[in-house]
Amino acid sequence: MKKRTEWLSWVVVWILVAPQAWTQNKETEHQTMADAYPGLLAGGLSQARLVELPEGILARSKGVDVTEKDMDDESMRFSASIHGNESQKHAIFILEKIMMDKLLLQVAKEESALSVQEYLSMAVGETIVTDQEVEEFFESNESMLHGAKLEQVKEQIRSHLMRQKADKSKAEHIRSVGEAAEIELSAAWVKEKANLAMDNPVDKARGNGRHSLLVFSSGSCCGPDRMLPLVEWVREIHGDRLNVIYVNARTDQLLCQRYGVQAIPTLVFLNEKGLEVSRNLGFLDETGIEERLAQMGVH
Repeated sequence: MKKRTEWLSWVVVWILVAPQAWTQNKETEHQTMADAYPGLLAGGLSQARLVELPEGILARSKGVDVTEKDMDDESMRFSASIHGNESQKHAIFILEKIMMDKLLLQVAKEESALSVQEYLSMAVGETIVTDQEVEEFFESNESMLHGAKLEQVKEQIRSHLMRQKADKSKAEHIRSVGEAAEIELSAAWVKEKANLAMDNPVDKARGNGRHSLLVFSSGSCCGPDRMLPLVEWVREIHGDRLNVIYVNARTDQLLCQRYGVQAIPTLVFLNEKGLEVSRNLGFLDETGIEERLAQMGVH
């Protein structure tokens, strides 16, 4: 009788607990990187599902695997140009690069392209920059062009803006390739590396519930960074309700890569959830910054 009572007790416990456990497992199975770690990834792995994968497999998609050995090999190449444990801090982004390189190579072969670059060029098509866009860029950055006239720098500006547009279109296409590939990631591995990935001023600020202004810039051989006085001005005016983060593009190149910074200065505006609202390539004066902040509700 005692054994029967104990057995019935276990049955009752299972009936009460099992549905909840099953639901939690289903939620975990279908959770994406964007759900679990908002804003951490914006590229091809942002919609990847976090699941349990076989030992030694970090990512998987339609016959394409990324293994621990792949990560070790790529991390060694990164270590040649960075210091300390930086490769570990950026492990998730290294994984994204490896997986997307493999997937893009596969897609390029399917499309009979000779290389990934040729495939991406075909996929995004022709890039057009209008005269108005050139003039607007010139007017926004005239103070940094050392007195040059529009006609003197018009074609250089056009080439620069074309590269920027093409890079943005390629990044968007790469993200769409990743979303279509139904990528799976090792949930345990990602959880371990995500904490390291967010150990930087930008990600720490993104998580405190305030709006943020990220300024990617740097000084040069010609003198100190002209953005620094502007950064201090914004901190003085809005520092009690706005994160103002200055990122030295020369010393923190991997963080620049994460945020798609192709040229400096670049200003990135984030909402209170840490998600990008807008960005500005080139110098932006006090009035321009105030207008962008007002659009986000920061006064």
